[in-house]
Amino acid sequence: MGSVLAFFVLATVFFYNAGNWLVVSHLPQRADAIVVLMGGVPERIPEAVDLYKSGFAPRLIFPDDYEENPPEVLPDGSLLHNDAAKAMHLSSHFNIPDSVIVIVKGPALNTQVEAEIMAIYLADHPETDTIILVSSSYHMRRALIIFRNEFASKGLEITIISVPSRYTAFDPEKWWQTAGDRKTVFLEYIKIAYNLLWDRWF
Repeated sequence: MGSVLAFFVLATVFFYNAGNWLVVSHLPQRADAIVVLMGGVPERIPEAVDLYKSGFAPRLIFPDDYEENPPEVLPDGSLLHNDAAKAMHLSSHFNIPDSVIVIVKGPALNTQVEAEIMAIYLADHPETDTIILVSSSYHMRRALIIFRNEFASKGLEITIISVPSRYTAFDPEKWWQTAGDRKTVFLEYIKIAYNLLWDRWF
């Protein structure tokens, strides 16, 4: 009976904290660059812009991702072929000069590939040893696991400061109350389990 009760208590605690566990938030500090993961550009870029304008890093880095077909057409007729292009466009809207933005050649199809191409870039730029990693709040735990594992596998000693976007429409405290948040939490745990098993066995 005692073990059943203990299991029930632990399961309840895990359930209510499942959303919070996904959100890894470090205190922002000075870094060499702000790395913004693609996907969720409208919520991630504003956070990166806030960090840049607050003086936490002198440049922004966007991993280049796959091209969309068809591309997004702007009112002036120009085309945005992927999230990296959208990130550049949105950054310019916030008066971020192109000269402080680096797009790392991809294409990055997912977070794992983003980590791989960033590892290659950082290996070629040893002066960059501290980065601020920006993504959607629910994505931070998985992104941090993937980036740490990838950097370690390449022998890179990179300090990663995890800063989730405050503009993410996700409530980690009450994630079970909306279908969208329930789906998000479920998928993130599935993806984290997959990444951990892949790193262990392959």
